Amino acid sequence: MLPVLLIAALISGSEMVKEKRYILKVTESEAYLDITVDDPVVEGQVFEVFRPEIEMVHPVTKEKIIGELPVGFIIITRRGTKFSTAVSTEGTPISAFKEGDIIYLKRERKEDEKLKPL
Repeated sequence: MLPVLLIAALISGSEMVKEKRYILKVTESEAYLDITVDDPVVEGQVFEVFRPEIEMVHPVTKEKIIGELPVGFIIITRRGTKFSTAVSTEGTPISAFKEGDIIYLKRERKEDEKLKPL
C-alpha cells in the first residue's frame, strides 16, 4: 500500500515548502511574530522555536560549526494583518525566547513557484 501512496504524492506534484518567520518582540506575557492572517496558520497552532546562527569551533577538528538550536514551543493566540501574538507552552518560560528567534511555517508549494534556499 505504501508504494501506491508514494506514487500518488509524486503524481499530484504536492511538495512542502518551509518558510522562516521571526519573533519580533517578547514581553513578560507574550511574543509578537511576523506571522499574519495571510499565512497558513490558525489560532491554537503550536510551533517549535529555534535560536539562529549559533556559531562555534569544534575543539578537536577545529571545524567551524554553524547551526540552530531548539528553544521551546509557542502557541498562536491572535492573528493580525501585520503580526500575530503567541504564548509559551508549559515547561518553557516566555523569557526563553528572544527577538530574532525563528519559527518555520510549512505549506504546499504552488506549481509555478520556484524553490528558493532558506
